Amino acid sequence: PPPRPRQRSFKRKKQHLTNRLTPEQLAKLPLTPGANEVVFSITTRYQGTAKATSTIFLWSYTDKLVVSDIDGTITRSDVAGQVLPYLGKDWTHNGVVELFSALDRNGYRLVYLTARAIGQASYTKEFLHSIRRGNRGLPKGPIFLMPFSLYVAFKKEVIERRPDEFKTKCLQELRAVFPPDVNPFHSGFGNKHTDAKSYQEVDIPTSRIFTVNPKGHVKCQLFTAFQSSYTDLMSFVESQFPPVHCSSPTGTGSREEYSTFNYWRDPIPTNIDTASLLLDSL
Repeated sequence: PPPRPRQRSFKRKKQHLTNRLTPEQLAKLPLTPGANEVVFSITTRYQGTAKATSTIFLWSYTDKLVVSDIDGTITRSDVAGQVLPYLGKDWTHNGVVELFSALDRNGYRLVYLTARAIGQASYTKEFLHSIRRGNRGLPKGPIFLMPFSLYVAFKKEVIERRPDEFKTKCLQELRAVFPPDVNPFHSGFGNKHTDAKSYQEVDIPTSRIFTVNPKGHVKCQLFTAFQSSYTDLMSFVESQFPPVHCSSPTGTGSREEYSTFNYWRDPIPTNIDTASLLLDSL
């Protein structure tokens, strides 16, 4: 029989698929401090060009981050907060825009963390940008959503009631971007105990973890008997959230222990005579 023709062997190149850029790849991008709009596009012969827009935030390692949940924290409830905006009805808490705007003026960076599915990214971004009180709106910041389908995200949030697993892992990965000896998180806002649990996992002090109920009552995780509101917290902004200098392109900034509030406040006495206090009280 005639010899068979040799078959060409094609070796497949090993490809490592990832959705994260390396530090070397990020360094090649012409990023400027703050928000940077990026566009991903792909062109096919039959479907034309499809584009997806996103935002890369370039911050300094000295910046302080304030983490906020969306549903039930910025909105008044989990479900109605997603449905009613579709009908043109405002369902956000009173005072949340004013408070977060004050935090932005004091130099803090807002990070929005939600258990919504990744498929709701565009709607969620548009929703946050549409919330306004007069000429004020919510500060711009990265929005982290569950990288799952709508069904899986709904199952973890409503049925399994374990949204803290995703939120904790997400915050831990965000912290890993910063130097090992730096904790960028200053405070956190949520509406459930799972939110507080996630914030505690990344070492946010309990005195800076706030939970809000559907009526707009805000409680501090450290003093649960103390009840306030977003509007009332405006009176404590300068003490609870002392101003910090915004980061410069050189990466310099101010540390919280050197703020005006911490410098001028009276120190807590370390040597207290308990017996003398008891006698004085009698």
